[in-house]
Amino acid sequence: MQLYPDDLWKRDPTRDPSFPIPDRRDVPLWRYLSGTRFRWLVENQRLYMPRIEQLTSNDAREATMPDAQAEFWKELIEKSETSQRREQNQNNFNRLLEYVDRFRASWFVSCWHQNPIENFAFWRIYGREETACPSCERVTVTSRESVAITTTFDKLESLLPAHIEVGAVRYLDYQTERVDLFNMFDYVMHKRHFYKYESEVRAVASAELGFDAARDHILANQVEGSYAPPVNVKAMVNEVVIHPEAKQSFREEIATICEKHALPPPRLSGLAS
Repeated sequence: MQLYPDDLWKRDPTRDPSFPIPDRRDVPLWRYLSGTRFRWLVENQRLYMPRIEQLTSNDAREATMPDAQAEFWKELIEKSETSQRREQNQNNFNRLLEYVDRFRASWFVSCWHQNPIENFAFWRIYGREETACPSCERVTVTSRESVAITTTFDKLESLLPAHIEVGAVRYLDYQTERVDLFNMFDYVMHKRHFYKYESEVRAVASAELGFDAARDHILANQVEGSYAPPVNVKAMVNEVVIHPEAKQSFREEIATICEKHALPPPRLSGLAS
């Protein structure tokens, strides 16, 4: 990846192989958000990109080395012809693990679901909001006060700075498949095959890569330890969809927000009875 320091939005025409373009670029990308997150996005005109480590509650193996890759190294070490070669292979393996861990701590991501239609399960999984009671430690989960926004791959990529790469996630069987050995992007752009239902398109940034201009931009746009680059929300959003079980008061609130910020009028989910 090459970043032109004088223009954060000028992309190198050469794509990193870890970021394949989706087969159908016109298929909508969906982002399911709690009402709180939607308000924040629109009012701040920033795309919230949490650290990859914040996503491990959903998948503990995010941005880690596949088991097959680790087994390859272990076998290479065991079959080393000399003790010197064995030590060298062990050191190389340890160094690679250090790099994977180091980059894992620095990845910022925005995850989108590619689908021509809305997904019922995603309302339950990603459209919810958890509220903890300080005194009783009880956690209340609310999913009805949520929305989904749609965009396209081309729009998302064009509206983000050039140091943010965008591509389709690959799904691997960690027991039998490996990633590109030395391309650190490959570690964050794959997931276990159990998550293939997500059909994810992911935007990725890292302060460990790129020119000083990219690192400065990431550090200058931190929100609660996450990266939040400015984005033209009006240009990005094609559609705003309201949770199928949302109360009338929430529907009216979202409609008011959309009108105030010149977004498309929201529609109620097609799943509404």
